Amino acid sequence: MQVIIEISEEDFERCKKEFQMRINIMGDAIANGTPLPKHGRLIDADELYGDFIDGTEGYDCQTWNRIEIGEVIDEAPTIIEADDKESD
Repeated sequence: MQVIIEISEEDFERCKKEFQMRINIMGDAIANGTPLPKHGRLIDADELYGDFIDGTEGYDCQTWNRIEIGEVIDEAPTIIEADDKESD
């Protein structure tokens, strides 16, 4: 499909500059980004701490068994899904 549009030369030049600027910003972000290693489901562990505080002594792990702790972790919202891709 081909589309012909009418646009002023000034607007065309401005669009080219803005497009190039966006490409440069995206390129810099990609070049300076940090690749994530292979991982399981990522959650916000700091958010879970509140679920384990008893309100008087801080963290009272003796009142939680492994099954209950596992359930709290399982119910935590996922921030980034697990990396299920096979490693190259």
